[in-house]
Parts: sequence; C-alpha cells; structure tokens
Amino acid sequence: MGSIEIDQQKKKVLIEKIKVFYSKEMEEEIGEFKAKKLMDFFMNELAVQIYNMAVEDAKEYMSQRIEDLLSIQKY
Repeated sequence: MGSIEIDQQKKKVLIEKIKVFYSKEMEEEIGEFKAKKLMDFFMNELAVQIYNMAVEDAKEYMSQRIEDLLSIQKY
C-alpha cells in the first residue's frame, strides 16, 4: 500500500490540532516543524494498521451479509 495523501488544508488543520494537543498534554509548546514530524510519524506507523483493521471489519460485515443472503436460498 502506498502512502496516504492528505490535502494541504487538512494537513494544516491536523498540524494545528497536534500543536494544541501537545501543549495541553505535555505542557510544552512545539513548532509547526515538530508537529509535522509527529504527524508524519503517526501516519507512517499507524495508518497501515488502522487501514487493515478497517478492511477486516468490512470483510466481517460483508461475510455476515453473504451468510444472510445464503440463508434465504431455496432448494
């Protein structure tokens, strides 16, 4: 799977949220560069895991729907 692309406006919003979160939780200010590095780290490390979990959830949901469909077959 390739990298996940986020448009520039959404990146700016996420970076700002990271700065606010870091300030509240760590009681320390960080700049845009560090916030972007944190975002990049989490995107690279977590995005694939979250994506795979979503695919598994969708697979389970679809499997249940197929079972429901097969249960109405007539023989």
